[in-house]
Amino acid sequence: MTLITVEKAPTILELANIISTNTQKLQNYIDKNNLPQPTFDADGPADFPIPHDDEELRIARLAVIDATSRLHDLTVGATQSIRWSCWAVSRPMPSY
Repeated sequence: MTLITVEKAPTILELANIISTNTQKLQNYIDKNNLPQPTFDADGPADFPIPHDDEELRIARLAVIDATSRLHDLTVGATQSIRWSCWAVSRPMPSY
């Protein structure tokens, strides 16, 4: 018989540490290479300013994206998280 093991989900503090550690890696690269800061300002970069072929930075960025999503869901709470997910799916896309 094969047992399936389930990892314990990270706590909100563990997620915050993942975000902090990996954001620092990204920020160090941006600073070291004199790249523009990510922003939604009109004159900001259109894409996140890291090379696509740098595996360590790609993993760090994905870790931040995943951890921020999980932290958001945990701090919103189970009920609201599910409700907001349903609303997002059922809400029609605006036509511009």
